[in-house]
Amino acid sequence: MTTHAQAMSYVVASEGRRLIPDQDRMTNPDCATYLALCQAWLDVLFIQRLGLHEVTIPQDLALAHGLLRGTPVSLRTRRFVGPGFSPLSIARIQTEQGQVCSLTVVGLPPTGGGLPILGMDLIALSGALSLVAVDLAPTDARTWQADCEPVLLRLAQQTESCLVPRKRPQFTVDTFSPRAVIAGARSGSEWSVFCALVEFLQQASDLWLRSVLREPLCGQAAHAAEACVLRWLAAEQQNRKEHNALAGIFGAAFAERYLNQFLFSTNRAGEQSGTTHATNRNECGFTSGGGP
Repeated sequence: MTTHAQAMSYVVASEGRRLIPDQDRMTNPDCATYLALCQAWLDVLFIQRLGLHEVTIPQDLALAHGLLRGTPVSLRTRRFVGPGFSPLSIARIQTEQGQVCSLTVVGLPPTGGGLPILGMDLIALSGALSLVAVDLAPTDARTWQADCEPVLLRLAQQTESCLVPRKRPQFTVDTFSPRAVIAGARSGSEWSVFCALVEFLQQASDLWLRSVLREPLCGQAAHAAEACVLRWLAAEQQNRKEHNALAGIFGAAFAERYLNQFLFSTNRAGEQSGTTHATNRNECGFTSGGGP
């Protein structure tokens, strides 16, 4: 088992030499090890590489304590802002021993920027990697098709034999991209999934780095992009399975506040949260109802 601090030390020491660790040199790697390493790469490839800076959030949201089947666990959340993100939130659930059992990433683009929404959920609450949900949700069709679809296609190709696809939840139909990965890992394939995820993070980081050279969207395109973000946030608030799982560990009142008033809050400064929901084709330019 590798803690986040140990994983971060490894990643910083290995940067520039080897993106993927040598599995043979790792001591009893498990899902907790892979999740800790994923978060460490997030720190390097996004926070450090893009020059993001951490913002203060309420203490009860930054650190919450609960029970997972009788075992004490904590939810630790950090939030960052900077080029391409407004904001980037990274949350992990871990045991008292530092064993990471879930990792959640929500990266919202600046208003009208046209960048995708970075979403990642890696869940291993029972030890097995039961959920791998990864997406670059579109806010502008042209940007998504040119820059995001190839990255998601590469991830899908690399994990095709490693993942068991899950049915797309109804709340995601109009907001997730048609290439979103929603699956569970096959037993014994966790290492291959982890390697593919690290490459995905590298390519996504490249995408955000290139974005600083682009002109932002303007006029109607900017408004449509922001409408996509608001609709995505509102849809996430309808995810009762996530709400119930969090409530079961940390309490219903906390789950409501954390998910609806913080992580997926539609209160974006300077913007109206009300949006019109398209019937057959959403405002980002994609036909509704398609699976990954």
